[in-house]
Amino acid sequence: MIVHSQFSENYVSGRFDGPVLRLGFPCDQKPGFDKDNRQVWRSDVLRTPFVRALSFGHLTANKSIDVFIEAISRSNLLRTGIRYTIAGHPSDRAYTDHLLSLIEEYGLRNVVTMEFSVPESRLTEMMRDADFFVNLRYPNTEAASASLAEQMYSGKPSPIYATGRYAQAPSDPSIPIERPADCWEITRPLDGGVPPP
Repeated sequence: MIVHSQFSENYVSGRFDGPVLRLGFPCDQKPGFDKDNRQVWRSDVLRTPFVRALSFGHLTANKSIDVFIEAISRSNLLRTGIRYTIAGHPSDRAYTDHLLSLIEEYGLRNVVTMEFSVPESRLTEMMRDADFFVNLRYPNTEAASASLAEQMYSGKPSPIYATGRYAQAPSDPSIPIERPADCWEITRPLDGGVPPP
């Protein structure tokens, strides 16, 4: 059996009697930003009036995008200092409608935008321009994650729930968050540790 992570190897070890080969995960093998590139990116972030966050992939409830939208609504600093783009295919129409209703309910139309089924060229542009990624996947039953691999390769930070394969992601650049976590626990590493009123 071929697996892509220590998480998967541990899972199958008690259930499979044959040999198990663990392949390297892409983020374990590819270097991220080098020191100079990372410094340029940090300087650019400091010169812009807001930071750009990005989630991408199929829009399903296990991405916990609604939790991050609520987190933005509860943090004055994030509400005024972030632009959050959600790019993906609306696989779950009810969940997509729920996200759109949250954006309206919390008055975040100028803060949170959605782009559906973007072409690869547009996604590449969005990933290049993003300052950090949001990947709060739960439940996380994947043996590997293409979105996580791409985010780790970029060297940009990404808040993630530390469950399943994601629990083994390097803490630099990811920002592991234990689950269950309320909105305050999600916003704390992003807004400097200032609790909401």
